[in-house]
Amino acid sequence: MTTSMAGIAFQDYSVLTIVSGVVTVTKMLHTVAAETGTADNLDTLTVGNSALLSGGVTFRPFLVLQADAGDTITIRHAEDNIYIPGAANVTLTENNLALFMYDGTNWRLMNSVGQAVSFTVTNWTNDVAMNCDAAADAEIADVLGTLIKALIAGGIIGGSVAGA
Repeated sequence: MTTSMAGIAFQDYSVLTIVSGVVTVTKMLHTVAAETGTADNLDTLTVGNSALLSGGVTFRPFLVLQADAGDTITIRHAEDNIYIPGAANVTLTENNLALFMYDGTNWRLMNSVGQAVSFTVTNWTNDVAMNCDAAADAEIADVLGTLIKALIAGGIIGGSVAGA
């Protein structure tokens, strides 16, 4: 079976439905569905296939998750065995992927997951230098716009920046 997740073709995946905040992974690629409705929380990843742990060999499996079409899954930091850099929850949709690495006890998010927040910046001019003692409002706004553009380019936030 082949599917396309966020424009990347993967083979051999399955859809997992969250049950009380938990999914049991059996492969390295999964689509995650809400238990009821179209929104749910994911707190725990359990391993249902010991082959993923490579029979005791020091091997840290990777796991790729994507939300089922139309679903919004909130991956919650430190509710159980999922840890996210910055200690903040992230939202997973069908348009982004979450890459996890298992450290033997916990699953750690390895990538930035673009969030649904969408910024719109207009009349922007690229500016990466600011004199904090003398900056005018327009200069501060341009530096902020430059930062927002960099975050969008890095896939951390959504949005658009129009201008220079």
